[in-house]
Amino acid sequence: MRLNEYDYSSNGAYFTTICVKNRLKLLGTVVGYDNLGAPYVRLSEYGNIVQKNINLIELYYKNVSVDKYVIMPNHVHMIITVSNSANILPRPHAHFAIFKTMMAAA
Repeated sequence: MRLNEYDYSSNGAYFTTICVKNRLKLLGTVVGYDNLGAPYVRLSEYGNIVQKNINLIELYYKNVSVDKYVIMPNHVHMIITVSNSANILPRPHAHFAIFKTMMAAA
């Protein structure tokens, strides 16, 4: 859900989900569950590429940090924090466009 009036380039923490096209399970396989029922995912080659690129986001954006993330077989959840006193960053959808481009090039 997105709020049309909200400026997502403003400072704050954002919970985001990025889904694989057609929800194909390309990023990994569930291989078990912990005591609370959370799945363990063994990453595929694509999942490893996604993980590598998530860890590079902070190099591309000095005022953006990925606080937590989890890679599931067909989607990725991230908590991204924007700390930008000048508000000069592009909107988060621009971050994701670059993130998707980095993954496609890998």
